[in-house]
Parts: sequence; C-alpha cells; structure tokens
Amino acid sequence: MSTKELKFICPECGCKKLEEIMTGVIQSYSIDSIFENGVIDFPVNSGCCEGGEVDCYECRDCGYILKTEHNCNINGEEELVQWLKRNCNQE
Repeated sequence: MSTKELKFICPECGCKKLEEIMTGVIQSYSIDSIFENGVIDFPVNSGCCEGGEVDCYECRDCGYILKTEHNCNINGEEELVQWLKRNCNQE
C-alpha cells in the first residue's frame, strides 16, 4: 500500500518549497581547509545536528509562515499534514 505525497504550494507566492525552522539547535561541521581569502571548505555530509525543536514551517522563497486556525505557528507533523490537506490542492 503506497502513501500519497502531499504537495506544498505557498498561498502568497506559489513556491513549492517548504522549510522547517528550528530553535535551540546545536549544529557542527567538520572543516577540511581554511584559505587566506576566508573561504572555508566543509566536506559533504560532515554536519551534525543535536537537540532543538520545530518553531514553524515556512515558504522557502517568501517566508510565509503556516498558521493554525487560531493564528499560532504550526510546529508539529500532524498539524502540518492537516494544513497541507486543507490549504493545498491535493490531486
């Protein structure tokens, strides 16, 4: 049994990319090289992310923040799924 993918379409700008914004995160990356001109070289997939919690989901292009019916930031997976079902034309 397959599960249908839900698509995000921003109601403000029409962008189809959604971002998860987190707070309280500790993020670290390994560094391969540091150059005189200030460029830092990071190896692919060298990052580590610990802790934190979702603050909101927003449009990657215009920053439109998804809200509940009570004008609170959506910050949970179930709320996100319900918002997508209600607000985006799911074919």
